[in-house]
Amino acid sequence: METAADATELRPPPIQKPPRKRHRGLLKYPVVRQLLRFTGVGILCTASSLALYALLRPWIDPQLANAVALIVTSIMNTALNRRLTFKISGSRKRGQDHMHGLIVIGIALVITGGAWASCI
Repeated sequence: METAADATELRPPPIQKPPRKRHRGLLKYPVVRQLLRFTGVGILCTASSLALYALLRPWIDPQLANAVALIVTSIMNTALNRRLTFKISGSRKRGQDHMHGLIVIGIALVITGGAWASCI
């Protein structure tokens, strides 16, 4: 049975999915694309950490500048990897993922702090 919306064409057209991309060569493997995104995020966060440290160093202690730069870029790294590398967009386990990232950065701070202490 036809409704008034059908008869007057007021119904919106059905939503069509965009065509899927066809990757060639090594990019046809999802793990390779994921590794490239992971590497890109790592390079971006490392450069950001260096830049942030260089900006903070003239005003604060080197240990504190290093800690601030590592913590800020750790949060950025976790957020970017969740979204870009692993395609996680929801808030499920976000806090747990960030806590794991901060634990790893805590270990990095101990290592880099020890290196700084031995240089002084």
